[in-house]
Amino acid sequence: NLQTALVMGEARGAALMAAAEAGLDIYEIAPRKVKQAIVGYGAAQKLAVARMVQRLLNLAEPPAPDAADALALALTHALEHGRYLLSAPKKI
Repeated sequence: NLQTALVMGEARGAALMAAAEAGLDIYEIAPRKVKQAIVGYGAAQKLAVARMVQRLLNLAEPPAPDAADALALALTHALEHGRYLLSAPKKI
């Protein structure tokens, strides 16, 4: 829908401007790159990403779709910048 695309573009522009004015760094990561980083397959389904996020963060159940997307983006960014090491959960 053209109208939806215009509204989304305006919202994205406003968010980018607000972040820039606040001095925040802006990172953009392609969906295929996120899927590759999290699942190991760039064409992975959303459910596969959610389940891997669940495993990586040791969650009781897969996160809701929007939360899974946000967490996958955060994990990918952390992995790319050496701020997150993948390891098996430790039992205490």
